[in-house]
Amino acid sequence: MINILQKARDLKHRRYLESLNAQRAKQAQNIRSSQEFKNIYSSLSSTFTIPFLPNGHKIWAIAMVKNEADIIEQTVTHLFHQGIDAALIVDNDSTDDTYEVLERLSEKYPIYLGRDREKAYYQSEKMTWLADQVVNVGAEWVIPFDADEFWYGVRQPLDTLLRKNTSSVLYAPIYNQFPLEQGSWALDSQPHAEGKICFRAFEGAVIEMGNHSVLRPGLPANGEIAILHRPWRSFEQFKRKLSEGAQSLSLTDIAAEKGYHWRALGQYSDQELEDVWNKLISGEDVPDALAWRPTGTLRPLKAEVPGSWSDLGISNQDL
Repeated sequence: MINILQKARDLKHRRYLESLNAQRAKQAQNIRSSQEFKNIYSSLSSTFTIPFLPNGHKIWAIAMVKNEADIIEQTVTHLFHQGIDAALIVDNDSTDDTYEVLERLSEKYPIYLGRDREKAYYQSEKMTWLADQVVNVGAEWVIPFDADEFWYGVRQPLDTLLRKNTSSVLYAPIYNQFPLEQGSWALDSQPHAEGKICFRAFEGAVIEMGNHSVLRPGLPANGEIAILHRPWRSFEQFKRKLSEGAQSLSLTDIAAEKGYHWRALGQYSDQELEDVWNKLISGEDVPDALAWRPTGTLRPLKAEVPGSWSDLGISNQDL
């Protein structure tokens, strides 16, 4: 009798998951077929310039970057040390040396570097377009990353984990790293409210704004990967990033609640921003509009970029 009841429960759960997966696939299809998405997505073929992508790479990282010369070499090198096979990165008209840094790195690693001439912040459409390109050449896993993120496998290197993982989507909690006075760094022991995802290739998936979720069959699995995030590195970078974010969003029709922190802080004067920065590095409370801000206990870091996740001293039970 117990076995019959268990089988009935298992069948009910399986049907529930099948229904949920069908809903998520339908959501993605509906977004892709909407006129707004189609118009933006189709225009990217003329505003993106990317090189030929070969078949054979299985774990692809994808990114759109702008003015990240101070950190992009560290994050990309870290990804390859974590075992990814290749990266497709488009530069959005950087005015610093971001493109040149990536060009130099592409001589050492399989980085396929392109140009993004669309100034508006159409992140969902752009990242979905990039994902489609790598899926079309045989990607099995797609890692949508930002230039200020260090991705880790929690118990083993990222590639080892992905190559044997059977999940469709993996959820990565974000732990923020903040600058302190005298040039030291501290880790926020409280994970950020929203994490990021990587996912098994699926034709028709839609990466949602911020890379926080993906519409495709399969619910995110937890506890396998995590991200060390370094959003603010200097006052000049802090000020520039907020200004650029607000400007890029102003060129779109994206709802006001999305990217609210870029819009809000982007209106601050230089003096107001300097006041926020000084509070941030001295450990004082900063405005809630600053989305990337300490929310837990700050712990000094011995290494700026730890080699493995275990070096951070975060318990696996906390993930």
